[in-house]
Amino acid sequence: MSETISIERHKELLAAAIAMAVDETRRLCNSITQVEEPVDIHVAASYLNISVSRIYNLVSEGGIPHYKKGGLYFFKSELSRWIKSGKSKKVLRHQQVETLLKAK
Repeated sequence: MSETISIERHKELLAAAIAMAVDETRRLCNSITQVEEPVDIHVAASYLNISVSRIYNLVSEGGIPHYKKGGLYFFKSELSRWIKSGKSKKVLRHQQVETLLKAK
């Protein structure tokens, strides 16, 4: 059984599909054209709310994402992912401890 769609309804659906495609195209273009600039150690320390010396320790331990090319550089997006990856492990550990304590 086939459904008949009026010309007006067809135009509405087509306009909605085009609007969605335009929005998605704009979103993709913005993500491609936005190039993240690296930050120096002082900005990274401020962003993480830790000391510059702690940053140097983390770099020497290989514990923090960084780049060395005529200086020491970081990307805030990578620092955010680094923070989130550490937090998720701590949250998991905390949940495991809570589960063990409740079992007693």
